[in-house]
Amino acid sequence: MPFDFHHARTAAATLTSRHQTGSGVGYDHVWRAVQKGWTLLASAVGACRTVLSAVAGAWQSRRERSRMRQQLLAMDDCTLRDIGISRCDAVQEAQRILWRP
Repeated sequence: MPFDFHHARTAAATLTSRHQTGSGVGYDHVWRAVQKGWTLLASAVGACRTVLSAVAGAWQSRRERSRMRQQLLAMDDCTLRDIGISRCDAVQEAQRILWRP
């Protein structure tokens, strides 16, 4: 549910009218608290985006490494010799754990 600024201002105005009668908190205090809450929320969202971006980048790198290792394994012996790798080296590289570069 998205935050409703109109509702927040109405609630703050109600609290202000109570404050004027001596039974509540002032509008300024409430509105500052709402703004501070939004600032903290925006920081948290930014941090989550950063973490998700890092995770996505790591996942993409691992997928790319896996794809390259499978391509290396699919090469014939002549092509492997041309690039200076033996069939045994290609098999060892293809069997490496996914998260190891």
